[in-house]
Amino acid sequence: MHSLVIDNEGVGLTCTILGSGPPVIMLHGIPDFSGGWRYQIDALSKSHQLIIPDLRGFNTSDPPVGRDNYLMAALVSDIAAIIDHFKFGKVGLIGHDMGGAIAWWAAIMLPGHISRLAVLSAAHPVPYLAAIRAGGEQSQRLIDTVKAYLEMARAGVLDAAQLSSWVEDADLRQQLHQALEHTNANVVADYYLANQEATQNLQLDAIPKIQCPTMAIRGQNDPYVAPGLFDAIWKLVNAETCTVCLPHAGHFIHHQAASIVNRHLANWFATE
Repeated sequence: MHSLVIDNEGVGLTCTILGSGPPVIMLHGIPDFSGGWRYQIDALSKSHQLIIPDLRGFNTSDPPVGRDNYLMAALVSDIAAIIDHFKFGKVGLIGHDMGGAIAWWAAIMLPGHISRLAVLSAAHPVPYLAAIRAGGEQSQRLIDTVKAYLEMARAGVLDAAQLSSWVEDADLRQQLHQALEHTNANVVADYYLANQEATQNLQLDAIPKIQCPTMAIRGQNDPYVAPGLFDAIWKLVNAETCTVCLPHAGHFIHHQAASIVNRHLANWFATE
């Protein structure tokens, strides 16, 4: 295991590299950091080279100033920069939560570079944005999330204790707490605000279909993403699709149901 900083037009992305085999990039969510994939590392690194970045602005990755630096196009460009750095042809891609949203868009925007996709606790952008525009429960969930991060931004600091409280393991919870202390509160708010504004008038039926095999995994009791948003993923993908629902699991399924998630991920990427 080693870490390196990959440059994307002046933005340094701190990445953890380990394992050997076909490459798989793993994108954490919010609030999380690269170390949040701890429980997946053993299951995947025996057969794959894992590249696990801290998302821009998180932990020790650079936090560029300006909301436009957190538009989805900029976030996807970080994935492209990692692929270019290693001169990969194609990579497998895994994302959770916000990392899952980035993974969906990377598969849409970089179709020639993503070999297989696995998304945890994040809906495809077409049904997600449709639900946001319709108002109701999913829209209110986003409003509540943005409001909470805006309040922290106004205070000038993330509530690291509260945001890391979902992690059961004490050592890993402390690591996340420290990572969030190194994360600018404005950055977290900008992830949501930049893309909320940019997608308001986006024509959903013009979003290209994903061209790689795609698996979506969700927790049955996820309080943040409505279950109906996963029902018709097959209509949005021109390749093999698989949707998995984990009973008794919530949003942070890579921790709450790690062994089951690991089994599905290992099987899904076994053909890589």
